[in-house]
Amino acid sequence: MHPLVPLRQVCPAANKHRAVGIPAHRAVARNGHRASAWRGARGVDKAAIDVLLLLGCAAALGAAAGCRDGAPPDVSAEALAEAEAPAPDSFALEWRFATGGPVKSSPVVADGRVFVGSDDGRVYALDLASGRQAWAFQTGGPVEAAPCVLEGRVVVGSLDAFLYALDSGDGTLLWKYETGGEIRGGATADDGRILVGSYDGRLYCLDAATGRPLWTCETENYINGSAAVAGGRIIFGGCDGLLRAVAPEDGRPLWTLDAGAYIPGSPASTAGEADGPAVSGGLAYVGTYGGRLLCVDLEGGRVWTSEDANVPILSSPALAQGAVVVGSQDGRLRCFDAASGAVRWTFRARGAVDGSPVVWGERVVFGSSGGWLYLVRLSDGQEVWSFEIGGAVTGSPAVAAGRIIVGAGDGVVYAFGPPEGATEP
Repeated sequence: MHPLVPLRQVCPAANKHRAVGIPAHRAVARNGHRASAWRGARGVDKAAIDVLLLLGCAAALGAAAGCRDGAPPDVSAEALAEAEAPAPDSFALEWRFATGGPVKSSPVVADGRVFVGSDDGRVYALDLASGRQAWAFQTGGPVEAAPCVLEGRVVVGSLDAFLYALDSGDGTLLWKYETGGEIRGGATADDGRILVGSYDGRLYCLDAATGRPLWTCETENYINGSAAVAGGRIIFGGCDGLLRAVAPEDGRPLWTLDAGAYIPGSPASTAGEADGPAVSGGLAYVGTYGGRLLCVDLEGGRVWTSEDANVPILSSPALAQGAVVVGSQDGRLRCFDAASGAVRWTFRARGAVDGSPVVWGERVVFGSSGGWLYLVRLSDGQEVWSFEIGGAVTGSPAVAAGRIIVGAGDGVVYAFGPPEGATEP
């Protein structure tokens, strides 16, 4: 058993990082990339009904205002309602905030603040409107996981193997818990409990208020992504290639399913229910590093399997209006029919699409490792707008208050809003 570390005084990080001036990056509003009928093999991660904001393999998608029970850390009712509102067809850069390292963590928005981690080892709280730093907390390693914001706490893991709970108001350490390996996936809240996977191969269940360990479930390899709660089950995958369901109360195994290759992505939540790995109508969708999309029921039965794309999928998908949208390392964003698995359209991005897409009304927002942020139509995949950030986007964007917030490999957090509200470069 890995011990709960007693609370000790931790000095907040120096306020030396700040919102900085905006460079003249390039925005494009056009249909420059065409959606094409995809004839190759395909691969998907997972999907959930209505509107989903999902987490990626090593970083969560940050579309949200907080953390909802049974959901990954970046999903909330407020964020889902925001995502259902119509998205503008053009954006301009409002502010940028420089951290001390690449930003692989997916930002999360709650109570007018942006919470995000950085490879400089800090967790940051930024003002949503201005980008000014409210506080920063120093961990002992890079922070790639998406924060989970719940009931005044920011719960986030670090590559130093600790899970931290911070006061969302001032960043004070409330508790921390040491696992046996790196934490790359975001924590999930479930009825007063926190679920988090570790590179020690265990899924941990902790008391959200105190960090006291309740149970652990041991697997055969690393756990990259996050768990989700669906139909009285906790469902998660990992690098042992198994999709697992365990009991929420004690972590006892309920079933396992061999996915044929390791599962790098994370479960997701539906808009109206506390459902799991892209769970819709009692079905779950999960993708693999080998590029297969599996559709399973909540008893672990295989419903259908896509053909082998042999293209790794690190992105977790979003599902809306019966469509599953997911990125892959071949630089494509693909949209599948959730019922049949048939491909509806394919969009080719500049660089790998490893972060998870966000469905915002009739639009899909996502980034690429080539340093671009995209807005495409959900109906046909046609490009509406794009922006050349420059730094690789490997996490997922957040959608909140009419803005898109995203981190990049240049160490900067960017906020985009409607053109009339933006600051000129």
